[in-house]
Amino acid sequence: MAFYASSDGSVRGVNVTAAAEAWTYWTGGPVLTAPVFTAGNLYVGSGDGWVHCLNAETGALRWRWRGAPVEHSMMVYGKLTSAWPITSVMEHDGVLYGVAGMWMQNGSATFALDATTGEPRWTTWTAPHHDDALELFKREAHGFGPCGYLAMVGPHLWVRTHLGIPAVFDAKTGTRVPPAADFFAVAKSGWNIGFRTATAGQDILVLDEHTVLQGGQPLLSNPDMRHDKSAAKYLAWMTDADGRVTAKPLPQGAVPHSQIAPAVDNREALIVGGVGKDGRSANSTLDLSLWDAASWRKEYTAMPGAKTATRGDDDAADPSAPKAKPRPGNRDSAVGAEIQNFKTTLDLTSPAGGSTRWM
Repeated sequence: MAFYASSDGSVRGVNVTAAAEAWTYWTGGPVLTAPVFTAGNLYVGSGDGWVHCLNAETGALRWRWRGAPVEHSMMVYGKLTSAWPITSVMEHDGVLYGVAGMWMQNGSATFALDATTGEPRWTTWTAPHHDDALELFKREAHGFGPCGYLAMVGPHLWVRTHLGIPAVFDAKTGTRVPPAADFFAVAKSGWNIGFRTATAGQDILVLDEHTVLQGGQPLLSNPDMRHDKSAAKYLAWMTDADGRVTAKPLPQGAVPHSQIAPAVDNREALIVGGVGKDGRSANSTLDLSLWDAASWRKEYTAMPGAKTATRGDDDAADPSAPKAKPRPGNRDSAVGAEIQNFKTTLDLTSPAGGSTRWM
């Protein structure tokens, strides 16, 4: 069997051997992320605000649970959707985790359910947030807009958000886990943090319990608009010994821009090259590189000792590069200097030696 869902609200089971559709189940809203299959069950988070648990063999409903706080729908790009759609679900050790919501102005509900019965283990409500963007970095439990998949990072549940700064919860209790103290210290320059982290892609890739890649294509966008397909950049986030998100090193471009997500398995990362670090197609590469986590992290976190090649105006397509020369004596100068200070010199076009393996 193979399973897939669609923005029209349908979920389908396909008999691969017979090359025939086995069943169809209809939810009440668009399905934004892939269903989850485990132990004969198929779990679907729908834009109708409900989690649906189906018999994977027959498509029959076993149970459903409403994550949206109330029944309230609105039109989103021509589709009727709950104000708190189930953005994503994930099963781990018999527990189904999920998040309801997409816009921080509406608030969101993060939850854990018994995967067999659908009984809630915990639900954490995050209040709506309407303040200025700079205030986000002063509140440990600020509102967030879920925008993609979930991930288990050590004992913590990570939720992908529009601003790039992950919302982290204790997986057993649902308690919100704030970032490390250094994050709030660096975040005094809120524009800098937002500039470096704002990638609304839907993917979370766990390299190990202290290293997480985020990026990919946006989860929700206007289907009538064309997009910059090279925008699928991936940033790396680090955690401290307590699993709290740290700001040093600041998130940087972890891999060359590419439409293809890195493949992560057993603490190794297979990286597909794309547009070069300076954003120019002339420096594109289609190489594959296989890294073990230790050597990649060592290269990634190394502080640059010198700048890369000098760039002219035509080279400034790299989204992580300042768009204008900093002016001495003002805030832009300090921010620009900090960005340059943390800019990576990781070169993925040649062997790095050590335990790095190249293909």
